[in-house]
Amino acid sequence: MSILDTKLKELLDVKNHHVKTAHPSQVLYTNPWPSWSFPTRTDQLYLSYEFLTAPSLPSVAELDKHLPVDPINFEIINNPNPKVIQTTWIGHATFLVQYSSFNILTDPVWSERCSFSQWVGPKRFRRTPCSIRELPKIHLVILSHNHYDHLDYASIQELEEFHKPTYFVPLGKKVWFQTNFPTSKVEECDWWQSLEFSAGLTATFVPVQHWSGRALNDRFQSLWGGWALRFPQSVEANENQPTPEKKEVKVFFCGDTGYCPVFDQIGKVLGPFEVGLIPIGAYSPRWFMKFSHINPEEAVQIAIDIQAKQSIGMHWGTFMLTTEPVLEPRELLRKDLVDKGLPPEFFITINHGETLMTEPE
Repeated sequence: MSILDTKLKELLDVKNHHVKTAHPSQVLYTNPWPSWSFPTRTDQLYLSYEFLTAPSLPSVAELDKHLPVDPINFEIINNPNPKVIQTTWIGHATFLVQYSSFNILTDPVWSERCSFSQWVGPKRFRRTPCSIRELPKIHLVILSHNHYDHLDYASIQELEEFHKPTYFVPLGKKVWFQTNFPTSKVEECDWWQSLEFSAGLTATFVPVQHWSGRALNDRFQSLWGGWALRFPQSVEANENQPTPEKKEVKVFFCGDTGYCPVFDQIGKVLGPFEVGLIPIGAYSPRWFMKFSHINPEEAVQIAIDIQAKQSIGMHWGTFMLTTEPVLEPRELLRKDLVDKGLPPEFFITINHGETLMTEPE
């Protein structure tokens, strides 16, 4: 057992996020940090008032100018260079990540609304750049948690029809897949647990500060978290080192989170990462959102904590979930990079449909 495997096993054995209930077969989950607090009913009433004064959505012309949807480069995504990390933003928290001949989707949501119904709830204001059936063969889907803007029934239904991928999901979500999609291939994970997909790709489920629930009666019944993807990278032998050196190429997918001390730990245990996919939107009002959604300044700090060489902003510019202006996250992100003396390429945003090419060092 490697040093990393030993450390991960030690962390996996700590179950301070598991909450026992009166029913022996039922487990609830929690965030074990002082930075966590769940809003009260009074808080939720005040939040409703905040939405009454929220800024309106920009015009389509303004969105097309400042937040365009690029046409997918199908030549690139259908013929990926296996030695280059290709990261394509579909929208919100959905990315197509390609490396070493693997095609991976994060939190796939293609529906017009992220809601229990397509008649109500937050509506997409930037279209998806392609359909699910147009994607290259999807091998693996990683799921961060079960909120409607991250787990979408219709999208899973299409993935099952056209791709039949494997799903890596948090504890408590396997039963949802088995109930709704009985033939789906699903494995579930606790914090710090690793799953191997085929030969050469390992996914480790890591803690973040958030919560779960798709109705009023199922909160905290399934876990939430981020994913550390680890791909093997062989460095060619040379005269000074006749045996090829084995390295790992790592990609971090954050899911949803408030800021907490765990990210420094993730960086020390699993970092550095070539690419970090980190939320920058849905953060206002801060008095309500800070416990479960980071702002751009905290997103930059997480990128530093996990030792990401470059990060891409997500969870913005697609659905209007909170009260900040929809283009503000990118503006605040750029400002914070300047304030921290960091180069603009340290943490970027890309257009819907755009593909970032990253060559591992």
